[in-house]
Order: sequence, then C-alpha cells, then structure tokens
Amino acid sequence: MLKRLGRIFLTLLLLLVLMVVAAFTLVHVYQDEIVALFVEKANRYIKTPVTAEKISVSLWDTFPHAAVTFDGVWIKESYDESQQPLATAASIHCSFSLLDLLRKEYRIREIYLKDAEVFLKIKPNGEVNYTIIEQPEDEPASAGAMQFDLNSIRLEGVRLHYADRLNKQDYRLLAKHVRAELGINGYTIGLKGLLQTDSLMVGQDPYLKGQDVEVNSQFTYNDATGELLLQPSNLLVQESDFWIEGRVGTQGPTQLDLTLEAKRTDFQTLAAILPPAFTESVRNYRSKGDLWLLASAKGELSEKETPELKLEFKAEGASFYHPDYKQALEKIRLSGSYTNGAKRAAVSSVLRVDQLEASLNGRPLRGSFTLSNFDDYYLSFTTNSELEAGSLLRFYPIADISTAAGLLQVKMEFKGRLQDLKQSHTLQRIQASGEVVLQDLGFKRKAAPYPFSALNGSLIFRNQDLALSNLGGQAGSSHFVINGLFKNIFAWVLLENQPIAIEADLQSDFLNLDELLADANAAEKQQLQAGMAAGEEGEKYYAFDIRPDLALYFNCKVKRLHFDRFRARDVSGELVVDKGVAYIKEARLAAAGGRMWVDGQVDARRAKDVRVTGKARFNQIHSDSVFWVFHNFSQMFLTDRHLKGRVTADVSTAMEFDKKLRFRYDRLEVDASMFISNGQLRGFEPMQAMSVFIDEKRLSDISFSNISSSIKVRNETIYIPSTIIQSDITTLTIEGTHTFDQRIDYRVKVPLKAVLTGKKAQMPESAIRPSEGAAHLFLRIHGTTDDFKVSYDGQAVKEKIITDIQKEKEELKDAIRNKGRKPEDVVKPEEEDYFDW
Repeated sequence: MLKRLGRIFLTLLLLLVLMVVAAFTLVHVYQDEIVALFVEKANRYIKTPVTAEKISVSLWDTFPHAAVTFDGVWIKESYDESQQPLATAASIHCSFSLLDLLRKEYRIREIYLKDAEVFLKIKPNGEVNYTIIEQPEDEPASAGAMQFDLNSIRLEGVRLHYADRLNKQDYRLLAKHVRAELGINGYTIGLKGLLQTDSLMVGQDPYLKGQDVEVNSQFTYNDATGELLLQPSNLLVQESDFWIEGRVGTQGPTQLDLTLEAKRTDFQTLAAILPPAFTESVRNYRSKGDLWLLASAKGELSEKETPELKLEFKAEGASFYHPDYKQALEKIRLSGSYTNGAKRAAVSSVLRVDQLEASLNGRPLRGSFTLSNFDDYYLSFTTNSELEAGSLLRFYPIADISTAAGLLQVKMEFKGRLQDLKQSHTLQRIQASGEVVLQDLGFKRKAAPYPFSALNGSLIFRNQDLALSNLGGQAGSSHFVINGLFKNIFAWVLLENQPIAIEADLQSDFLNLDELLADANAAEKQQLQAGMAAGEEGEKYYAFDIRPDLALYFNCKVKRLHFDRFRARDVSGELVVDKGVAYIKEARLAAAGGRMWVDGQVDARRAKDVRVTGKARFNQIHSDSVFWVFHNFSQMFLTDRHLKGRVTADVSTAMEFDKKLRFRYDRLEVDASMFISNGQLRGFEPMQAMSVFIDEKRLSDISFSNISSSIKVRNETIYIPSTIIQSDITTLTIEGTHTFDQRIDYRVKVPLKAVLTGKKAQMPESAIRPSEGAAHLFLRIHGTTDDFKVSYDGQAVKEKIITDIQKEKEELKDAIRNKGRKPEDVVKPEEEDYFDW
C-alpha cells in the first residue's frame, strides 16, 4: 500500500515538474511574440511616451500565471507642455493565464505594480494629467490577439501623489499592500489592504497625518449614470472602526449622500485624524471609554457649492488624561452636535456641546458651550464647577506655574465674538459675568522668588470689570487683604497698551518688600547668594516699574513693613498711581523709634530712571537707626556706632534710582532742617585727633543736649552750615563739607578755656581770635576719612577778623548817626553786657 501511494506521489510530482517545465518552455518559445504583441497593443492605446529598461515574460513573480514584466518604467503625464512623469515603477507585471499561450489569445487579467510612484494632477481649470488611454477608432475594444480583461489590480509599495489645484486638495499616501477586485458587470470593485497616509491636505489643513489605515470596501460604479454606490465599508484607524456608506454622483457637479459612523472610537484617534492646528494643545492626551459619532454629507460638492454637513457625538463614562501626568478627567458625560448650517458655509457653522459633566479628582465639572460663525467665531459658554488647583495643574500644566493647591469654585457665563477680544473699542461688546471663589488657594510661579498661599475670597466678574471681595492671603511672608474694583481688566490682560483703573483698600499685617520687589535675574541672585554664603552681606537687586496705562488708588493700612533694613509699623496713607507716576499722600508710620509723615511721588516714566521727590517730617527717631537702615550711607567715617540721639527734622528730597532700584548718588538733593537731642558721639576719630587740646578720654565719649542745623546735599556733597554743639565738655561750633567720595573739610571753633592749660602757650596767635565775648581756637579737619589732618585754621581767623572789622564799621556809623541824640535817648549797656571789638 505504501509503495502504491509512493508511486502515485512520484507520478504527480513528475507531472507537476513536467507542467512547470512545459510552462517555462512555452514562455521561452513565445516570449518574443508576446512582448511584440503587448508593445504593439500598448502603443495603440497609450498616447503618451512610455519607456522601460527591460521587457520580459516570466513566471517567477506571478506563478501560476505568466506575466509580461516591465522593469524601470517611466510614463509621461498627458499635459502637452510637460515632461514630468505620470508614474515611475521598479516593475509592472501584466499577468495572463498559461492556457492563453496555447490559444495565442492573451487576456491581461491582473496588473501588479511594485515599488512605484504615481503623480495625479488637476489644474485650476480642471484639466487632468492622467488621460493617457484612448480607444482607437478603427478597432473595437474587445478585438485583437491581446486584450485587457482586468479582474484584479495589486499594489505593493506604491506611493500616490494627488494634487487637485481646482478644489485645493493635496493627498500623499503609500499603498503598502492593496488589492482591488474588479467585477465584470456594473464595475463592482472590492478594495482591501493597508494604506499609510503622509497627509490628506484640504485647503491648508492636513488630515490623517502619518496614519496607517486598513481598508475593506466594496463599491459599484454605474458607467451609464456616473453614480458610485458605496456599500458599507470599513476603515480601521489605529483601533477605531469607521463605517461609511452612501452614494456619489459624478456626472456634472459631484453629488454626495454619505454617512460615516464610528461606534467605538477614542480621542487619540480623532486627534490623529484632525489637523494638528485643531488639536495641538491636547494632541498628546488619551482617552478611555467609547466615543460615538455619526456624520453625514449631503448635497453638491464643487468649487462654488458645499454639501450639508452634520455631526452628532456623545460619550458616556469616558476618561481623558495625559500619559505623562498622574491626573485624569473621569466620568465624562458628553453630548453635542455640529452643522455647517443653512448656508452650508463657515459663517453658518455651529458647534454645540449641550451637556458636559465630568469629575476631576472627585470634584464636579459642569458646563455647556456653543461656538458659531466659523468665519468670525462667536462663543457662548456657561460653567458651574469646583476645581482642585493641584489636580487641575497636573491635568493641564501651565508653563509658568510649578505647584498649586486649594479649591476654586467657578460659576461663569460668557458671550461674545472672539475677535472682539483683540481690540479695545470692540471689547465692550463682550458679556461676561460670574464669580470665582478661592478657598485656601496656593501656587508658585517659576519665575517668582516667593509663593502665594492661603488665598481666600471672591473674584466677581461683570463684563470688563473685576471686583475683589475680601481677597486675602500670603505672598511669600507678606500678608494682604484687598477689597476693590479693577476696571477694564480684560483689555489690560489681553491687549497691549490698554489702561486699567484700580480702586481698592489694602490691609496687611505684614509686607516684606524685599520679597515683593525681588528681581528673578538668575545671575544676580547667584552672585548675591554666593556673597551671603561667604559671610558677605552683598548687594540686593530689585525690579521696579510702573506701567503708564495703570491708574491706581490704594488706601493702605499696614501693621508692619520690611524693606532691606527698614522696619516700620502702623503704616497708613494713600497710594495713587497715574500715567507712570506714583503719589504717596499723607503717609504715616512709626519707625526707628519715632514717628514719620511722608508725602511724595515716584516718577517711573523715563526708560532707565526712577525719580523720587518728597517731603517728610521725622519726630524723635533714633539717629543710629537711620545710619544703620541706610547702610551708613556707604561710608565708614561716621556710622551708627558713633552717633546716637533723637532726631526731629523736616526734610525735602529729590533722588534717582535705576530700574533695579540702585541708588544714583550724584542725583541726590536734600534740604533738611534738623534738631538732635540727648545725643552721644562715641569713638569718632576726628574728635580723638583733637586730643592735643582736650583730654583724650573725654573725647571718646561726648554727650550733648542738642544740635540744631540745616543741612543740604548737592552734587554728592553734604554741606553743613555753622552748627553749635553744646556738649558736656564744651560748646563747639562746626561747619564744612563732606563729599560722597569721603573727602572732608570741617572747620571747628573751640573756646580757648576748653583747651588744655599746658597747650595754650603753644597756640599760635593766628589761630586764636575772640568770638562771642571769649577767645576761641580755630581748627581745620581736612583730607579723606582714611587720611585726614587736624590743623590750625588761620584762614578762618582772617575771615573772622574781616567780619569783625565790617561789623565794627557798621557800629561806628550807627554811633555817628546817633551823635545828636539827647543823653537820655542813648541806651546804656548793663554791667553784664560787653562790646566785642
């Protein structure tokens, strides 16, 4: 039995081999005849030039069928003036049955294109480039020894370029493995295979960019009516099934009656189908759960007409998330629709979401919206939602915000053209209302050196204005509570160079201006931190400017305020900002152990400078505190360690800073009328240098009851007029100048009785002169604060003599004028009175 089966198998195998050998023999024998017939037939039907590197007949690629194979094919497009190809192909196989070799009647049943590229074009006038086939008038379509009776076309690695300039469409796709089954009657075509779309451009928008699409379709084309009947066909994109069916009329203007249904799809598939411009901000998001949509297109499609388009969609129990973020929008219930309206155009298009419900970290989101007129978008939406800030930031990150926490209760309505948001004169048409309630909200901006925390209160919107109701919280270590109105807030935020008016009351337990004004410049901050790490105090940098479009009225009450070394409490007053200038009105505060009253203005209108002018009254403030607060005015000659006392003063000043609040000393002007009481001068080196005249031990610690003087500052120089210092040692008179580069020139007048007895004999007569009824010694302290000298001031004595002579002349003239008076008219001096000649 086994031997018999073996003989049968060997016989069959031998017959098969003989058939294969016979087939190859027939192909070899008739190859030249077949090629000649095919070329002659092609030349009769194809009216554009075709070139091929090689033409042969083989069995290898199409077995068990034979095929005429063209290698290295180039086919010219049908435009007369063009030399561009319609198609190029590595190989084209036109297969026929082996029985045709015996009958010598060759029917081409299948065309197989491999590694080809096809360029289909339509000019703006409708002319196409693929009319390369024509039926000869002298030959019926079915005549001849070689005929095309196609029932299949196979494409493998065929790239298609379709450029329709008439309808502004441009398709680029790759047929990886596609087979078209062609029916005989009614031109029924079954299409199945795998396509890869580079992009399908409609206008300026690319659809299906870079997607694999599995096609399983069947359609019938009726040549008599020009109608294409599309049976229910399936397109598989990613893992979503799309079913399409309907009719397409091709005689005259294209008529569409199509429906598309996606029973189970997801957001990422829709994002892959739609143009990136529509989904750029959410393109990387994913969804779980099923989305359903049903779309239809009905009517004429031409250059002048657009079919009626409708779309319905809904989702139930879906979720929406980003794969890189640990937060999802869950329990989504969504229903809506789209139509291009009665005019079948963008102007009448309407997108509606009638119901939107979802949950974000257990907090409810509810809302609805309508977007209409796609030529000039009009948006209407309402929402009543509760948002947890941290969950919201994780779900949709904001580049400038690093962390967030707390709750936002949002109840808002909005109506208006989106284009109206771009111009100030149309922004008034926007209707917006609602309220956002903050509950323990906190967030940190990446560029800011401090976080916001414990924010509570309400933001109430009314068209262009925003009202703040008990909005309070922390900005870094600063505390604030604001009640007020921000007028024209939307224009100020959305548009350039728009004004804003703010009327508000500010209350604060503590304001830390070091944090609030700190500049986020990384290089400067690193320098500062490096200096502090090395034990140096370093220079601090701030950022300051006043927008010229800001109008502000703040009624301020601050319990405590810090700025650099300045410490103040019980601060109150008005802050008014108008056209780039800030006005401080009736500011009162307690600082440096006393009270201060300040009125002034800060002018930031210039590009590089901030100019400050003001008047202030100081009552009983500590002088050493003033020196310490102002860093000893950038000098170490007279510091907070040297001078103590209580200062009462009236000061007028003008000063300038750059935009980082770095002081410009050359622009400082000060006029100060001051009174210092209960003062001490300790360890002041110039006083100790006078030890040649006065007991050294006492000079190191001088107490004085009061000093009264008027000081001026101009051109980086402090001008001290003749000032009397009544100390516990003696009464001194001092005047002079002190420059900001630490050059000093003081002139001191000391009563001679205060000079050491043993030193009086050594005093030169040129340095001594009677003054105020007693002899005084005139000294000069000059040089720099690091290298100064104490010397006799002969020049001051000369000036004193000249002044005394002029005074005596005036007194003599008065005596001559009074010579005729009666003796009783002459005023006699008391015994205690004396004349200083």
